[in-house]
Amino acid sequence: MNTTHAKPRNRTRPWAPRGPKRTLESTIDADGMALAELVDLACRRAGTVIAPSLSASAKPVDRADYEERRAIPDRAWRCCTAGREFWWVIDEPSQRRLLACVIGGSPSQSTSAMERTILAETVMRVASPDSSQRRWDEELRARPRGSMWHCDIELMQPTIGTAVLSIFTARAVAPARTGGPIDIWAIPLTINAALPPVRVRLRELLGWRAGTVLALQPSADEIMANLMLSPSTTAGGSLGVAASNRAVRLHRFGTRSRP
Repeated sequence: MNTTHAKPRNRTRPWAPRGPKRTLESTIDADGMALAELVDLACRRAGTVIAPSLSASAKPVDRADYEERRAIPDRAWRCCTAGREFWWVIDEPSQRRLLACVIGGSPSQSTSAMERTILAETVMRVASPDSSQRRWDEELRARPRGSMWHCDIELMQPTIGTAVLSIFTARAVAPARTGGPIDIWAIPLTINAALPPVRVRLRELLGWRAGTVLALQPSADEIMANLMLSPSTTAGGSLGVAASNRAVRLHRFGTRSRP
């Protein structure tokens, strides 16, 4: 018996170049880059300012809202510089760990007024390598709002654990697209033409039937009409006929009380 083994078909697709992979870094705007620069400076200063045994590392810059992190009490500082607003936020557990790194010992369950002052001074020294140009103010109630760029700095000390500093700055939001400029001169308007009022008695009104003729201006040669662009009268004139259509010959312009 003679058998022939066919070679398997090559199903590999031909290689084709692909475009560059779109990463978050390629979508970060100038505000996000300014945040990344501030974080980089803070990471390099953390070991000098706090303790030599402390290591600092930064998470990637991402989009995040502060509202998603409000479950734990925290402290926040705000700084406005070069037209941008930066926020530094540290939650309660991280406050205790960072304070323990500064003054030594283990994290306490509560902090005194003096310890809170030491913590604030430490955070500000890390946040401001050029403190003469940046002023940070602690906010007791205000917090970051809206669409934000965000980055976490992790400060780790082997015997204490990890304290996290969260930094935020506002992210520019692209304006909503419109159909182009609006030509206000092409906006359609509706003009109402009103005849002069007529006085009738109730018994006459109740006697109206189909075909009843109502005299509008028995003593006038021309019937006047007001042209109104609600709620004001814009023009007035005499009612007539032009090219088989009812028409008004304009005599006056501007707001005037109805006849």
